[in-house]
Amino acid sequence: LLGQEQKEREGGTQSGGKSGEGDAQTRTAFVRVDVAQLPFVEGSFDAIHAGAALHCWPSLEESIREVFRVLKKGGRFYASTFKVGGWNGCILPGLRRTSFFYFESKEELQKYLLAAGFSKVDVRQEGQGCLIAKAIK
Repeated sequence: LLGQEQKEREGGTQSGGKSGEGDAQTRTAFVRVDVAQLPFVEGSFDAIHAGAALHCWPSLEESIREVFRVLKKGGRFYASTFKVGGWNGCILPGLRRTSFFYFESKEELQKYLLAAGFSKVDVRQEGQGCLIAKAIK
């Protein structure tokens, strides 16, 4: 989802959904891209959200580095994903790296975010199998 300012910076079109209050209207566009090769210039976004998504990224390290690259200085990355052993054993250690990547611990996810360059990283666990992360560039 891109706001109008972002679309203009990236040379996008003026099409998309409309929302607004009174006379003010904001246009947005939904785009589908490869997170490991984001088609945006460095420092384009204030924030990025990846809800229940990190475990689906086939190139996890490259993708996190790309998120870092396109965030502005001070930009925030919010993400949620799954942990090995969560959900009453549905996520088994033997399936850790097939088409999905399940983290062993919140510390492991924190390590990936710090390695990508994020300076402030907070990862917490919710229940048995959900990890919630906030990282600041």
